[in-house]
Amino acid sequence: MANQNPFSIIGKHCEYEVNTAHDLMIQAKLDWGVSLEDIYIQSDDGVQVPDRYATVKWVAGEAYPLGVVGSRYKVMQNSEIFSCLDDIVSNSDARYGAAGELKGGNVVWATIELPANISVGDDPHNAYVIARTSHDGSTPFQMTPVINRLHCTNQINAAMMIGKKRGIYYRVKHSTHSSINVNDIKQAFKIMNEDVQKYATVSSYLRSIEFSNEEFKNFIKRVYPLPSKIEFSPYDMLSAGERTAKTRADHSRGVAWNVWIGETDTQHNIKNTKFAAFQSIVEATDHFSKNYKRQASKMILGTDIPIKSRALQLLGVNNGS
Repeated sequence: MANQNPFSIIGKHCEYEVNTAHDLMIQAKLDWGVSLEDIYIQSDDGVQVPDRYATVKWVAGEAYPLGVVGSRYKVMQNSEIFSCLDDIVSNSDARYGAAGELKGGNVVWATIELPANISVGDDPHNAYVIARTSHDGSTPFQMTPVINRLHCTNQINAAMMIGKKRGIYYRVKHSTHSSINVNDIKQAFKIMNEDVQKYATVSSYLRSIEFSNEEFKNFIKRVYPLPSKIEFSPYDMLSAGERTAKTRADHSRGVAWNVWIGETDTQHNIKNTKFAAFQSIVEATDHFSKNYKRQASKMILGTDIPIKSRALQLLGVNNGS
């Protein structure tokens, strides 16, 4: 069974080409509003909580509480957040790809597929930008580029390759005096397109370096490290917590090893290279979680970066994590 794209798991792909955020939101069912509402303590007098407000999602007249925020929090409607991308889509070959919500609407996101053609030798990729934000105060409006290796739908934050810390190229807080600047977004898109191309350069370098089975075995022990006591002690001499840690590490190493030796048939054209080693970790992370929806959410939120970034560093790429 082919690896699934995370956007098809937790979001809505555009069924037809859309040119406006308005149409995108309708397809993804994000055409709802958010309001700030006073919070009261449940009592006879109904005492109001000072300087704290509930963010509330409104769908067809029904209210759905999302989070609690402070007095300096500024609501950004979905229409405001995503319509700032319309200028990019209408004046370039980029196009809207997918959109969705997480945590009942606490987080909303959309993707724009970039026109960049990326190839690592005969290994094709495409690239897109994820725009995301929250309505509960947990995440500002952010934009980050992501690469998709087509052979296996592995997802790689392109910025890890060139030293952009956390991969955030544009960021606006939900605070009183903040606002989204379309010109700044255009500049961010220009830089993201350039850095996507750098991914191909770094990846081609990794693909040019041979990597043996023995090197990969040592590599995955460092990607999924264990303290010496747990690594080398007999299993029956370990505590319950230590056994759990060893079981998890052994499982992760085993999954990565199976990808490396070709059990998923995604390594045939890059086999026995440092690029294959990196992609083994990415594929093991993206597609072999016990909860695939949870892993897809991590990719959308950018919280899957640390393990992939560690693998790059161990392969000699000085990234910005």
